[in-house]
Amino acid sequence: MQNCKNQSSDTSNLSIVFLCGSLENGRDGLGDYTRRLASHLIAQGCRVSIIAINDRHLWCSQTKHPALMPELHECHGQKVPVLRLSSMLSWRHRLSVIQSTLEKQSVQWISLQYVPHAYSIKGAPVLLPCFLKFLKGNHRWHVMFHELWGVKRNQRPVIRSLVITLQRGILMALNRVLPISVAHTSNNQWRHQLAGVGVTAHILPLISNIPVFPIDSSARGELLSNFGIAELDSRVLILTFFGSIRLDWASMGLVDRVQNMLCRSPWSTAIFISVGRAGSFGEHILRRMEDKASRQCHFIRLGELLPEQISQTLHMSDVGISMNDIEQVGKSSSVAAMVDHGLPVILPASPNGYSAYNDSRLKTIPFDDHFESTLLASHKTEPIDSVHSISDALANALYGSL
Repeated sequence: MQNCKNQSSDTSNLSIVFLCGSLENGRDGLGDYTRRLASHLIAQGCRVSIIAINDRHLWCSQTKHPALMPELHECHGQKVPVLRLSSMLSWRHRLSVIQSTLEKQSVQWISLQYVPHAYSIKGAPVLLPCFLKFLKGNHRWHVMFHELWGVKRNQRPVIRSLVITLQRGILMALNRVLPISVAHTSNNQWRHQLAGVGVTAHILPLISNIPVFPIDSSARGELLSNFGIAELDSRVLILTFFGSIRLDWASMGLVDRVQNMLCRSPWSTAIFISVGRAGSFGEHILRRMEDKASRQCHFIRLGELLPEQISQTLHMSDVGISMNDIEQVGKSSSVAAMVDHGLPVILPASPNGYSAYNDSRLKTIPFDDHFESTLLASHKTEPIDSVHSISDALANALYGSL
């Protein structure tokens, strides 16, 4: 377990083991989140390690057998101790390894990072409560509920109802058998739903998986030059998609309304940038948007980039776009990255406002009747990497509950 220099705060004495599903770098959002949070707690002086208890990316390629692997992951200048347990190991074997690891350390807190699909490919980890119950020690339990219950859109209503009922039952079992001393979730909607099944949760805003790197002032000009856009920088509006696109709420209308707005705005050109893995559905949407666009609109697909390159792309952007359900905003690390980089974000119109996102820094541009005027009035704010304040909030919550 890594222990860095102690800070003046008493939270520097905290000892935490995080549990998540997988830890394949850049391939598992929950793992990336946990690694980044752990690195900042280590920087504060806490003793922290991570155990991936259901790692689907870990195989022993030579013997064709599943494996377990202790590693040190470099993250933001800190070495994060991790133990990766393959999803192909028996649960009995995994339990034995985790118990042995805990006994070698003086662990005050086990922090379960909960997403149903992280622990079951079908999203129904029915064995998880019983599995965790058998972990012995003097530790307390913290749970961060990144997701509660939900199903695929194409599932039949009967199946959907059964899966949701099962997922609710699993969550209630976790609360009953651990028991949970401190619970967090990222938005008020889920906090209220947790209260409905007997879990008292507090809000811990989602951190971005992309650090805020120092701004490269030449990056925007280089991008315009590289793609042959001969226009003054101040006359170009850059709108950026980041991550997967799962829902087409307004792609055709968005192109039309941005093009119409250019005629009566200080901008003469709009550039739509796509960063990360948009997915097959997302690529289809982007192609349709590009086919519909006029010469005033350009489309640039940057694909997968290093974190620093993503940060620079967000720095050079004027507006972010989230093409997912409004209910997904509160759990979107892509939206969190846009907010950390000071971008106002275009979101689907919501009759209930944006209570699903619990960060006052989020400046929304709802795709509604006032879209054009809101976009014209929008402006970027100062970039702030929220991981510092969020890791502090978690450490204080755990220390205050000892």
